[in-house]
Amino acid sequence: MKINIFILILIDFLFVNCNGQHTNITANHEYQAALNRFPQGMVNFFPKLLSDKYSIKENFDTTNHCIYYVNCVFENKDSLPINKNDYIAKYTASDKSLVTIKPESVMYWDETKRINYSTLEMQNQRYYPILYFESDNILKNSDYNIYSDLTVCGLADNFDIYVLESKSGMYWSGLKGVNYLPDEWRNGYSKGICVDKERETIIYWVVVW
Repeated sequence: MKINIFILILIDFLFVNCNGQHTNITANHEYQAALNRFPQGMVNFFPKLLSDKYSIKENFDTTNHCIYYVNCVFENKDSLPINKNDYIAKYTASDKSLVTIKPESVMYWDETKRINYSTLEMQNQRYYPILYFESDNILKNSDYNIYSDLTVCGLADNFDIYVLESKSGMYWSGLKGVNYLPDEWRNGYSKGICVDKERETIIYWVVVW
């Protein structure tokens, strides 16, 4: 009985807030503290406060060869106006040419995820690196599942992906860079927003490698 109670508490903690009861001062303080670990220009598009229904996914372990932070907003009732001047590229999650940045642990457990990109120019289009959205069983087995095993980026195929900014260079101390991108992109960062209007879901993300 005690084990079952512990599991329920753990699930509630990991999923963070799908019933709106945990959006409080402490949660928002932790959220802001995490965002403050990034240069302001990388995360200035994230919401100032957490929504009623959200999920956070993060990695600050430099041995994974990338740092990332993700805020998924569920049951979003507000439209998200994105003008062409706001983003540098727009992709669909179903695009098989997407260039993704993955934690080293993902490729360790599944070698098929290790893809080498000799160029970012494919099919007459520039592909800026984006985050690979690693699934977790809690969200995947819930009503808020955003993942797919059939896409290159890991997201369900009806997401639109907007890259707001992407630059090469060293932006985080301790990162050695990745060996699967062209030399000039061994280090860099990207930030963006993913939108699924059907699911009423918005994903804010930033990745540094």
